[in-house]
Amino acid sequence: MLFNPLRRYIILPIKRKRRTILNNSNALLAEFEQSWINFLSKKTYLTYRDDDHLKSMFSKNHELIILPWYLQFFAFKLKRKLAENREQASQIYNDEIKDYNKEFIKKRLARYKKFFDGTDGKPLNEEQRLAIVRDDIHNIVVAGAGSGKTEVLTKRIAYLTKRPDKVKPERILALAFQNKAASEISERLKQKYKTNVEVKTFHKLGNDILNHPNLMFSGNNTDNQQKKFIKEIFDGFLTKRDFQNKVINYMKLYSDSEVVKTEEDFTTKEDYYKYKRLLKYIALESPPIKSEAEREIINFFITHNLNGKKLTICYEDEAEWMKYKNSDGKEIVPKPDFFFPDYNIYLEHWAIDKNGKVPDWFEGENPTEEYTKGINLKKAKFKSQKKYTLIETTYAESKKRYFLKVIENKLITALKTKYPEQEFVFTEISYKELVDRVWDECKKSTNHLPDNIKDFIVNAKVHDLTSKEISKRLSKEKWSAKQSAFAEIANIIFEEYTKRLRASNSIDFNDMINLAIKKLNKEKSLLQDKFDHILVDEYQDISMQRYNLIKSLLKKNTGCKLFCVGDDW
Repeated sequence: MLFNPLRRYIILPIKRKRRTILNNSNALLAEFEQSWINFLSKKTYLTYRDDDHLKSMFSKNHELIILPWYLQFFAFKLKRKLAENREQASQIYNDEIKDYNKEFIKKRLARYKKFFDGTDGKPLNEEQRLAIVRDDIHNIVVAGAGSGKTEVLTKRIAYLTKRPDKVKPERILALAFQNKAASEISERLKQKYKTNVEVKTFHKLGNDILNHPNLMFSGNNTDNQQKKFIKEIFDGFLTKRDFQNKVINYMKLYSDSEVVKTEEDFTTKEDYYKYKRLLKYIALESPPIKSEAEREIINFFITHNLNGKKLTICYEDEAEWMKYKNSDGKEIVPKPDFFFPDYNIYLEHWAIDKNGKVPDWFEGENPTEEYTKGINLKKAKFKSQKKYTLIETTYAESKKRYFLKVIENKLITALKTKYPEQEFVFTEISYKELVDRVWDECKKSTNHLPDNIKDFIVNAKVHDLTSKEISKRLSKEKWSAKQSAFAEIANIIFEEYTKRLRASNSIDFNDMINLAIKKLNKEKSLLQDKFDHILVDEYQDISMQRYNLIKSLLKKNTGCKLFCVGDDW
């Protein structure tokens, strides 16, 4: 009676545990062997998915050898049997699975040697042959231009239809970027290999998925049609003053860099200060100038007439009458910022903040003190004569919202003081007059704005962005002033462009792919289990839009293999 609890609660549970472990090991080994037998019956390439599955079962079999502590000293037969199972699994894995693909490729290369040698005197090299025979889930062939990538893709398609585990032509989808390339691959397959596989462009595939939608631009000259359509919209908006102002704002920033650099972009403060000191700004009609505030000032006078006439303005001209000797006895000829020769008025923009300090990147042992000395010397020169008048502005003032109105009022006050019998009025010039007035590069850029907006719209469509999404990005992300100014203009046109397409129940070239992706994702049965292989030519030109189309197709076709060829650049 004393031994019954021992048998019941210790010996029997241990026996059951040993039996369970052994049964699990035997079952796992049997499953492992059967999986391998099933795979071998397919006579095909071992993909990484199949390999991972087999590896997983092999690893589990190995894990079972680690027994619970209470079986370590009382399960010698179990240990031996588990070791035998492990050895059997190891033998299969190491002797057959591990080198399977190497042997498979070797046999296929030998079997299809004649096919790869070809009949045109241009046999494929070893790397090209390997690229065709290797058959994993995702395959990419990367090589330089002119190295025969498209021939590899073409031969791969032919090979798929001829090998023992042959693929039906209708279950192969080949994609090219241009109609010409698609036609050439299709013709080569027919003539050289008697294989009828349709090769499509991404847009043709999109068109087929959408079942021939109403295209706004069609025929052989779609690019020019789209440009003309966008220019009509742009010209219509250009009759509105607020839109003109947006274009003028872009023109003012035309020469700016599109990269926004801040102190965080530099390793040291010295590098940042050097960058700030070397920065130059281009106004609508002037030589390079030294600060954004100065550019704002000169742009105001370029975009406005005084009493109906263009105001003559000189930037940093030498003022001989102001020359003086510094503490070292060296003669200095000052160059005041702006001079209005018709009225003998100077405008000096002092680079000082509300505390009278200069920016950190100014050079010198005590830059604020040195700069202030220069200001005082210049002011003293103006006080010592009566011919010239001085107007002053500061960096601190330039940060105020109504800075340009301050400039206008200061100049008018100076003019009225100097010429009390006259009236002075600034008026904004027309958009057409301004375009005629600005420098040639800026004028050229303005004339090309509709073409640039067309590229903007195409890029937005390629990334499947709406005008609302772009507005959101502009408000939340970091962009240069130039990028924001252009995007604001382009996005207005993009919104109107979209409205007009909707109104006529039409789509454009890029909508074909975007809407095809949406339709594929929405309709479960559409192209479901339709393809076993998708092949893509010129993969280096892939866009997010085309990538998403391929991705949607692969989701619809489980087990479908992807093969891409592309340049190494």
